[in-house]
Amino acid sequence: MSYNKLNNYNSTDAPGETVRLVTFNLPTAVTNANFFVISTPHGANSGGEEYIRRQNFTYVDDVQVLTYTPGGISCEPYRVYNTQGNGIYQSAPATFAQWTSWNNWCPGNSVPIRGFTLPSMTAGNHTLKHTIPTAVFNGQQGEVYLSVYMQGKSNASLNVKDVKTIDVNIYPNPTTDFVNIKSKEDAASMTLFSMDGRKLTEVYKENRIDLSSYSTGVYFLNIVLKDGTTFKHKIIKK
Repeated sequence: MSYNKLNNYNSTDAPGETVRLVTFNLPTAVTNANFFVISTPHGANSGGEEYIRRQNFTYVDDVQVLTYTPGGISCEPYRVYNTQGNGIYQSAPATFAQWTSWNNWCPGNSVPIRGFTLPSMTAGNHTLKHTIPTAVFNGQQGEVYLSVYMQGKSNASLNVKDVKTIDVNIYPNPTTDFVNIKSKEDAASMTLFSMDGRKLTEVYKENRIDLSSYSTGVYFLNIVLKDGTTFKHKIIKK
């Protein structure tokens, strides 16, 4: 479905800005839809994403279906075959606790494939959203390589032309007043909801929305892009 690099170079190095959207159309209903997600963070600079373990979240049609934090294993079995003092592999051994405190993946090892299954998906348009809310991409360096695949039972194939990938920057988040949307596809509308589902405000054909008059807390922003892509995103008001 998608193979791309996730970063926020076109905006500022602040967390909570970058979202990857994959929209796709199913010609017919699909049963036992198996999704596979592969991601590896890169960025070897100081404070780079390769050295900071962060939670990843995946949603399908605004329902959270997967969350994970890469890494959590020792790279010591691979270090012994690469003792050159560069990258993450140094000449001296490291303990399990030292490795797992920061590493996301081990060069030389296979990258874990994470997945989830949806028992049924209706025919029509769907949106998959992948986000790493706390990613910073310090100094506008590094990226996250992201691949998403889907398998399921259907009477029709999913054509490549039916898949579209969109990067959306939503910033700042948290915010004290305005939230901005930056994407190749402009926003057709944005609707702000409270945690209990109350509609608070709505703007049309604007790429920003004002939260300055609302109390601190968590809100949900329903975003419709001009191409028809629709998704929700959690906003924190400070």
